[in-house]
Amino acid sequence: MGKTKSTKYYRKQTRTREAKRQMDENDVLVNMSEDIKKCWMNVSDISNIQDKWRRVEDSTITTAIRICMKLKGKQCYLTKLEQEDAFKFGLVYDEFSRLLYTIRLAYGEVESEIFSDEELSQRFYEKDIAALLELWGSCSLISADLMVALLIDNWNSTDDHDDLAKSLTVCSTSCVKQVVLSCDLVQHPIPDNIKDSTKSTVFTVIEHLTSSCDSLIKIVKCASCLEEDHPAEDAILNMVTWSLYGLNYISVNVLKPILVGNSEDVEDDLKKYSKSLESLFPLLRQLLKQHKLEPNDDNEKKQEDVNETQNKEDNDNKSKQTNKNKDKNKAKEDPTDDKTDEEKVESSQPSIEDLLKTLEKEYEIFTKEFLGSGKVSICQEDPNGSDVSLFYRPEQYREIADCTVGSCDMKDRNDWIKDLPLTEDQTLVSDIYIVRNGPLKTSSDVEIDFIVLPVANSAERQIKVKVNNAGSWNDMENVQQEVSEAKTHLSFKTSSMDAFIAYIDNPSELHEILPQGSTYTNAENEEIQVKFLPDIVDSPVKAHIKVVQHDSKEVASYREKCFDSIMGIICLSDAVEIRTEEEVEVKKNMVVTVRMEDNPNTEKDSQLVVIRYNDTQVQVLDKSQCRITKDGTNFKVECKGLWSIAVARVKKIFLNMRDSVKKEFLVMSGKVQMCNLMTYIDDSSRDMSKGGAMFWLDFVEKNMLKEDIEMKSQLGFIEVKNSRSKDLAVKQNQTFDLAIEGQIKLTLSNGNGQNFKMTYLKGADNHVTIPIEVKRDQEKEPFATFKLSEDGSDTPIHVVAIPVRDLSELASDDIASRPQIKLNENNNARDELKLKEEAAKCVLAHNSLMELSRELSERDVRKLSHQLGVSEDLIDKFKDQMDGDIVRTNFQTLCEWRGKTGRATMVDFLISSLRTCGRSDCANIIGQVRSRQRGLTREDFNR
Repeated sequence: MGKTKSTKYYRKQTRTREAKRQMDENDVLVNMSEDIKKCWMNVSDISNIQDKWRRVEDSTITTAIRICMKLKGKQCYLTKLEQEDAFKFGLVYDEFSRLLYTIRLAYGEVESEIFSDEELSQRFYEKDIAALLELWGSCSLISADLMVALLIDNWNSTDDHDDLAKSLTVCSTSCVKQVVLSCDLVQHPIPDNIKDSTKSTVFTVIEHLTSSCDSLIKIVKCASCLEEDHPAEDAILNMVTWSLYGLNYISVNVLKPILVGNSEDVEDDLKKYSKSLESLFPLLRQLLKQHKLEPNDDNEKKQEDVNETQNKEDNDNKSKQTNKNKDKNKAKEDPTDDKTDEEKVESSQPSIEDLLKTLEKEYEIFTKEFLGSGKVSICQEDPNGSDVSLFYRPEQYREIADCTVGSCDMKDRNDWIKDLPLTEDQTLVSDIYIVRNGPLKTSSDVEIDFIVLPVANSAERQIKVKVNNAGSWNDMENVQQEVSEAKTHLSFKTSSMDAFIAYIDNPSELHEILPQGSTYTNAENEEIQVKFLPDIVDSPVKAHIKVVQHDSKEVASYREKCFDSIMGIICLSDAVEIRTEEEVEVKKNMVVTVRMEDNPNTEKDSQLVVIRYNDTQVQVLDKSQCRITKDGTNFKVECKGLWSIAVARVKKIFLNMRDSVKKEFLVMSGKVQMCNLMTYIDDSSRDMSKGGAMFWLDFVEKNMLKEDIEMKSQLGFIEVKNSRSKDLAVKQNQTFDLAIEGQIKLTLSNGNGQNFKMTYLKGADNHVTIPIEVKRDQEKEPFATFKLSEDGSDTPIHVVAIPVRDLSELASDDIASRPQIKLNENNNARDELKLKEEAAKCVLAHNSLMELSRELSERDVRKLSHQLGVSEDLIDKFKDQMDGDIVRTNFQTLCEWRGKTGRATMVDFLISSLRTCGRSDCANIIGQVRSRQRGLTREDFNR
């Protein structure tokens, strides 16, 4: 009866929209974020993947590096990071992360072609690798610098400071992901024929490895300075983990291969990188120690090392004098040995090969300890905000890439449900989660964590998980279940999947009904029985029988929140459900014993009733229609037919309102949910010039209405007045049709015209988003209309009709659904319509339109034409034909819109369009003239 919805995805997005409205348009950071947005959108808009990658190669990567330089300059002069500054920097880094994602996506689309085309691959090796590594080094530097400045000198416990720390981590991580996916000289080695032309790349590799290593040192030091449980601890530890992974990966997969035959040429550069690595290793160990994660080496190995060291020292001491004398003699005999002390020290330093091995080892230790302890969690969450996360190790990223796990789209939900291999004894208790950009296939297991809807007695019941892999559904083993008061967490590990669900088993028991009679006794409670009397059937019949318990705590909570939904039933027994696989002719009665905590004194005017039901109907029988015998908490019910049986105590007054009792029983037993279809408008998406808006239509359980409205309000979603549906009894998996009509068009196609499918799942996200803008069409009613009907029915059960004029004129708080004017309901309406049609002919006559043309300016008509659907090109053509005469141009424009004849709806349309364009004076005059059944004259405008 309740559901959990995540708001993490929307919170920052809403605050971003609101804050952007109040910002100075000339602010450097705000403009920078807008420029970055234009940059990635220009790439995203290119449909051809080769052209898209060419744009990335030619300009986008260079632009991204230039942005890093600008940010570096801006951050150098940063003395104080106020909340507003944190917010603005967050905007920039969010857009920059999106730019990096766009580059990564473009590479992924064209990767196979790059390495199969000689020209493309040569360009990639000679130019692109160096540019991508430079971008990585630059991004690492600016992210680290601002993170240190934020946490050490400018931290305030505000949402904007917290969000900035997360944005910096996401940006740094995105750049690592980009370079890891695209730069791999082990998988894609440099061809021999271009090795000479790529020799300069080795200098670039070492330079940016050193830069990234120095940046990592900064953030490791910063992480070590933070106090325990600092709000940004998760963010910076994630940043350290990904940066260390990137450093290790590029060292192994780029530096090592490219050093072959080139190491002597870059000796000085390697020394710088070696020094950085030597500085990094003790800092990593210190950070582990600080978090009490210092790895425990094997004691025996430690002792062996100690003994070996001691023996070595003893041997050294014994031969110390001898060696000293030998050295003196050697110096006398070999005058060419002229190495300085500094050179000798350098020669004793570890080689780059040894340091890279140490780097690999340090990475393994760091990730093993931090990821294993849960101090760091690497996960990909659903960008649409559903409560599911995919946890993995950084080295698995190349296999996972951009796979995300989330709820399936509403338009696909019904098809997925039909494909689920669930029996009648199995109940779906989660949304249907699918892998996007998949399938998911990894060499080692990843972990999936998600939340299921409230389940009665969930602590005592095992919730199972089914995984779809290559079209086959199978149960998962070793599913972990954590139950709290508010929600139930499930997690499991897998290396391959396309989709998954969670469900519970409520297995029935198979019982054979015999002609001589038989008795079913419940295995868990022997007092619950079904006695089938002799001669009840002619031949043996197999029946599935089970006891279904309703959640009394949940019902009590529901009753408290929605007192008007459960008013007749005072208490309800557990139900005994009987199901046969085929229709059976029953000749005798059966006696069913059920259990109910009943206290008749709680309600004096009450009576016991029997509720019997099957898949298609529910019946409420009183004591005159069915025999009920009470024995303590047990109730024996004798009735004819193989029905499912429950007993209830109801208020006597409701015996005359049995449909209400039936509905209450269905709600209490969880067979239907009382819902309202809510219509929200996204205030931040309004485009008053086009009448554009984003509508959010959502099935919300009645007991969650208050919480849902409050949550949506915080996110900038405003309920459309008078739009809420009546209480709807909705079944699990029930599908509805949602038709969009009126003078509007969808700004994003849903693949099914202007019709949507909505399939309800209890506790899941049951919304559709509908982006629209006004499209004037005199053939249609001047409304934005949403009609909800049951699947396959033409009769709407709920209608929301919003005047399109309001979308261009009113604030979101004032927009309301209004009853559509229904004409032709009686003779008077027909007469009224006839008068309106005659008046329309007068108002839209040529001489009347000419008077209106004289009153309107060229600017007025151009604005009006946008509403009327006449193109600017056509107006320019009329203007040329009329030698620039504005009045005649206006007249031709109005005649083009009117067509051959005018109708009453066109006058309404003209009046509303004039008001939208700011000429309410003309609109009022037309309204008055129409009521007098005549056209416009010059005197009408001269008053």
